[in-house]
Amino acid sequence: MLSLVINPDSFEISESETGKSTQIFAEIYFQMGDEFFPEEAWNDFVAIVLNWWIDNALNMLNNNSKNSRSDFMDGPYYFDMELYGDKLLIHFIDDSCDDKKAVHCEEVYVVDFLEMLRKSANLVLSLAKDHPRPLLELTRLKANEDRISHFLSHETSNKQA
Repeated sequence: MLSLVINPDSFEISESETGKSTQIFAEIYFQMGDEFFPEEAWNDFVAIVLNWWIDNALNMLNNNSKNSRSDFMDGPYYFDMELYGDKLLIHFIDDSCDDKKAVHCEEVYVVDFLEMLRKSANLVLSLAKDHPRPLLELTRLKANEDRISHFLSHETSNKQA
């Protein structure tokens, strides 16, 4: 079973001394049983990568594409999504030394993957709710969370019709 882990205890908003730059960090990684990708406790730019992943997944689905690549910001790690029917085949890739080695492959329903991304976005937004000023990446993340919710409600209503 695939899960996306974001450790709330690792969540940090870091602002530059000038206040012109703000980064949002947290541990973010996938867990498949007792396996982790890229690794357990991987720390990355959590809002940025979630925005990328949501954009990539929804663009693939809305444009009737069959595959999409989603990167982690730090390191040579990414995952490829292949769409077939109502499922995704996700290949987790370690591109160290330009080797492109698939370290794990997981099959998941599209709606389950999108719901996992939506819940993760919601968690990041709730962790940042007390930040004193609006941040662009969080504004984008809220919009992407709304896009997923809209997509999922549309998918649900289509299946009921």
